[in-house]
This record gives sequence, structure tokens and C-alpha cells, in this order.
Amino acid sequence: MITATQRAEAMALQIFIAAHLHNGRVITHDLVDAVMSRDAGTEQGQANKEQVRRVIRKRAELERVRVIFTEDERYWAIREQLHHMSADEIHALRDEITEGGDRDPRGWDKALTNAISVRLSNRPTPARLNGCKPVSVRLWREPRPESAPAVPAAADDRKHVRIVDGGTPQVIPTRDALDEMNHAMMGGKRHVREMSHARSWARIVYKDRERGTVELRPATPEDLAPAPAPVAGRDAAPLFTALAAHEACAFGQRARDLADLTRHLITLGKVAPAEHRPAVDEAHAAVGGACEALRNAHGLTARNAAHDAARASIEQARAAILAVAPHAHRMHGTDMPATAEEIRAAVLAYNAAEGAPEELSAAATGTPVIRVHCRSDSGTGWTASAVITAGMETAAGHIPAHPPIVVEFRKRDGRQDAAENARRILSPRFRVAVPVDFVLDRRP
Repeated sequence: MITATQRAEAMALQIFIAAHLHNGRVITHDLVDAVMSRDAGTEQGQANKEQVRRVIRKRAELERVRVIFTEDERYWAIREQLHHMSADEIHALRDEITEGGDRDPRGWDKALTNAISVRLSNRPTPARLNGCKPVSVRLWREPRPESAPAVPAAADDRKHVRIVDGGTPQVIPTRDALDEMNHAMMGGKRHVREMSHARSWARIVYKDRERGTVELRPATPEDLAPAPAPVAGRDAAPLFTALAAHEACAFGQRARDLADLTRHLITLGKVAPAEHRPAVDEAHAAVGGACEALRNAHGLTARNAAHDAARASIEQARAAILAVAPHAHRMHGTDMPATAEEIRAAVLAYNAAEGAPEELSAAATGTPVIRVHCRSDSGTGWTASAVITAGMETAAGHIPAHPPIVVEFRKRDGRQDAAENARRILSPRFRVAVPVDFVLDRRP
């Protein structure tokens, strides 16, 4: 039986050997994990990982290896590698990462994207990069090559279901689902707040609001069954009418606000499923009664009672709306209409209660488009936001089909404006059959 220190030293020796033979005299977290996993069944494989790292750090200079454990060490090692690349090579690398979208792990590597952005900027070169010798191994995870096999392989027909923030289930290939699970557990774990995995099931909670909470599970026969052909304008009506009605619940408790809410509930009752119409009608009656009570209240006691009734009726209306469309409390990106017919139907449903006849007529004949309104922050300028809205472009202006979706992101190229950065970052994520218009807000 050996001591814990002896186990850590024996494990560190195995890692030093692997670094000299296979990793260009460089030790990273991945190498430590790989060697310790390989030797898990041995005595030294039971060593404490943190103690092993301390031994490696202490003996690194003697063993003539470079240790890259911290984020700062990794960032500057990447800067050294980029320092020895030409500007054209770095531009090509950046464009390749942008075109790869979410499937390229390099786009999720914050240290790499920040290093590329700084390298392509006009900032002076730090003194620590002068005469530096870069490490001989790549410090970022390269994408899987997409070369065609010489012999056609059997098609993988397995499917998974991907659900974002409890939204509409999306059927995707199982290979894509497993790639996302592996990336969340390994390469992209710095961007993941919570990860639970069991067999082919996973729940990933990302730190950024843009990706939200993702659930992955094997597809069932019900998921793979072909959906019935939608009736134009009918299937879109409940969700987008409910979105407009839920927004009206936040207007306030004045009589005018309650009158607006009653119009939304009347419109929602016409398109809601039969089993939800009684609840919508009851909420409409409650809101209408509270509106009349507010108009006729004259004394302090009567006004207080009327305001209490207004609050209760708004909560009743909100519950009835969410029963019709559970996603109506917030617009999800997965619910955004993607075709011209879907956008036209969503515009008509979203504006049915408040839209003027001329606006509805223009929406029926306008041009479907997805508008991305971009602007930079007023501080460093490296943080930008994009307001995404699908709608109809008409002579009267842009008529939205849903509440706006706000996405905050960090620029990849400081020389370009927010709209161009948004185009590079967000374009691969749009799966739509209509034009996507990136508009720059130049207001200070």
C-alpha cells in the first residue's frame, strides 16, 4: 500500500511520459484526464487529481514541459500561436469558424475567439509575444472532418428530440444530439451551468439566455409520426393571439387597459380550442365586470374594491390565456414563424384585436421578412444586442408577428459594426425560407 503522495507522483510521471511522447511537451487538463482515465484501474490511477496537478506544476520546469491549466495560460498560449500566423490565415480561420455555426466547437471557445479578435485589431503587440516560441499542439478542438467514406456506410436513421426552454420539440439526428451532449460535457463545459446525463437522455442548462435550457431524448414513434397538414392561419392563431392577449395583461389596471384586454379575450375565444373556451369566456366576463366597476367607482372604498377585482380578473385572464398556449408568457425562438405563409398568418393573429383594418389589409399583401435590429452598447462597444422580429414589410412600415426576441452577444470583430457581427454570429442559426434583414441602429 502506497501513500497518497506516492500515488500522485507516480501518476504525474505517467503524464510527463505521455506529454513527451504524444503531446509535444505540453500538459493540459485534457491530457491529465485522458491519462488518468486510461490508468483508472491501476494504483496510481486512484490518485487525487488536484494533487497530481500540483506535482506536475512543481516539476514542470525540471521535466522541460509546459503546463497550461488556467484560462489565462491557455489564452496567452493561443495568442502565441496566432502571433506566428499571417493575417490572411487568421482571417480564413475566423471565416471558417463563423461559417461552421454552432456545430463548430471553435465558435464556442471564448479564449480562441477573443484571441482572434485582439490579433486582428489595431492594438500594439504585447512585449511578451516578441520572440516567443509557440507550443507545438493545437489548443482548440478542431471540427470533425466531413470527408465521404470510400465505401458507403449504412445510413443512421436514429432520431432524437431537442426541446429548448420547453418549446416546440424538434426532431434531429441522433448524431447531432450526441455531439451536443459531448460538447457540453467536455469542450463547452465552461458555458454550461448545469448538465445531467443518463444514457441517451440529457438536460443542459446553458449560461447564456440565447440557448437557454435544452432537453435531449430519443424520439418516440409519436414524435416521428407525420404531422397533419396545417390549415393556413388556423394553427398559428391560438399561439400568436394568446401572445398578444398575455401582453395586454401587463398594460395596467385602468378601465381603458381592461377594455383593451376584453377585446383580446374576445379574439382569443374565437380561435381557442373548444375545451378552453368556457375559461376564456369566464375571464372575459370577469374583466368586463371589473372594467365597469372601475368606471362607476366614486368613493375610496369602492375604488379599492374595484382595483382588487381588476387584479383578480387579470390573474384569471392570464391563467386562461396560458391554458390555451402555455408558451404565451414569453416568445421563444423555436416558435418564430419560418415561412411566408406562417408569418402572414401570425401577423394577422397577433394584430387581430388591436390592428386597424388598413394595417390588416396591408399585412395580407405585404412582404414577409425577419428583421434583426442591432445596436452596440454605450460602453466599450464590444457588447451588442439584436432585437429579432418576424413580420410583414408594408408601405406603412414593419408590422410584427410576435413580441420581439432580444439576444445579447459579444462582437467577434471590433472593426465591424453590430449588424455585421450579428450577421456572422446569428445567420447560421436561422432556418427560415424568407429574407433576414440586419438593420443597424446608429443612435448614440
